[in-house]
Order: sequence, then C-alpha cells, then structure tokens
Amino acid sequence: VANVADITAKSSEGYTLLHYSVKNGNDEIVELLITEGADIEAKSNRDETPLFFTVSKNVFELLIAKGANINAKSSEGY
Repeated sequence: VANVADITAKSSEGYTLLHYSVKNGNDEIVELLITEGADIEAKSNRDETPLFFTVSKNVFELLIAKGANINAKSSEGY
C-alpha cells in the first residue's frame, strides 16, 4: 500500500480510502488500511468519520476495537 497509494489522500468531499472501503464493506481492505496507519477518525467535509458508513458488522466491530469514537457527530448532528 505504501508504494501504491497515499492512504491519507482525500476526495473533494473529504473522504479517504478508509471511508470508501468501509462504505463498500471491504473488510480485508479496511483492516489493511488501518494496519498501514489510516486515520480511523478522519473527517469528511461534513465531519463524517468512516464509522458513519459501516455496512458490515465485521467492519463496525473492527473500527470500534481500534478505538473509533462511537459518539462522533457529523456537522448535521447525526
């Protein structure tokens, strides 16, 4: 990963590779990105962390186990 992609890069909406991987439910990529140092608390332009996009119980549990803040709120108050 280190030689291929910048895991801290953000889209114009502020989403990281971790946001997209979580949203797609790709457990293996999520774990790889976290192992490589992806920020589990990275916020989008709307203050959404990757935890907001979990569609997989495994990804949800992985993010919580790694210390994701379950009380974080988006700029819209969710």
